[in-house]
Amino acid sequence: MTFSIPYREFLADTLALLYLHSTEVQNLLVVILSKFRIRVSVLSVQEFLAYVYYRFHDHRVLENLSDVLHKLYVVEPIGRDIVLRASMIIVDLVKHNQDFDIVDLYNVVIATSGNIPILTTDPSRYLKYAKYGVTTVSVKDFVEQVKSAIKT
Repeated sequence: MTFSIPYREFLADTLALLYLHSTEVQNLLVVILSKFRIRVSVLSVQEFLAYVYYRFHDHRVLENLSDVLHKLYVVEPIGRDIVLRASMIIVDLVKHNQDFDIVDLYNVVIATSGNIPILTTDPSRYLKYAKYGVTTVSVKDFVEQVKSAIKT
């Protein structure tokens, strides 16, 4: 199994996390996690868990899933350096009258701090952050490349 994907590490945003755990992809998750290091911000984990709780309204499911996510992924905390860099970017965005999503912004800061691309279902969400050095990869394209590598 040879991967043509130039990265071995990614930061998955909330939408990518949802896609990776969808019935369409979940059977590939073991292969993906065995070949790639997937990080997620604690804020993306929180959004993901809120979605699950909204759907199932079951505290036990929420707790179990939280444990699973922390075992499968590297959950990135929001530390002092991340907060400082995010604050500077927020000021820059506000100066230029640009709206922003706070979770996306923190994902950008974490990804650029670690020099890793963001895995997302919608790379266009991050276009406004390109000037800060963020790189994105479509999670759907990524999964297709993994499927192709398995077939060869």
